[in-house]
Amino acid sequence: LRSLVYGAVAGVIVLLLAPHVPGLHDGARWVATNLFDPVGQVFLRMLFIAVLPLVVSSLALGVFGLGDVRRLGRVGVLTLGYTLTLSAISVAIGIALVNAFRPGDGFDPAERVRLLETLAPQAQKVVTQASQAASPVDALISIVPRNPFEALVRAFDGEMLGVMFFAVLLGVALVTTPRER
Repeated sequence: LRSLVYGAVAGVIVLLLAPHVPGLHDGARWVATNLFDPVGQVFLRMLFIAVLPLVVSSLALGVFGLGDVRRLGRVGVLTLGYTLTLSAISVAIGIALVNAFRPGDGFDPAERVRLLETLAPQAQKVVTQASQAASPVDALISIVPRNPFEALVRAFDGEMLGVMFFAVLLGVALVTTPRER
């Protein structure tokens, strides 16, 4: 706990002194680009590698723990309602915080233009994909993966529904399989 406090205090001191040290901005950018970004990317990828087996095993064993496939429907509806409610609350909190603190307002205008030029193609791609949303039937079909390995690969791109569907089916298969097998 003490090292956490020392690290926080050191971070605040550096944050307060940074604008007054010439050349620090370029050095900080180099450190962020060449040190922190690669380490952070590797860390996030390692976390994701750990998350996939946890999601599959927890969902499959959760369904298996129910013991009866008929109970899955009621629990599924409750879980879906819980997930949708928490998602709506988190989105509302995020929108409220963005509107309250307005991140990005303090950016230098030249830096803002550079960021807009750099990130505009990615943002346009996301907007285009969202505007070309599939029909509800196509969306439902896309939840069911062609094979579980394809679903695992797509999970690295943020498409977890296929993995979750496979895990639930695995749990149903475990429940319906005779105990002696």
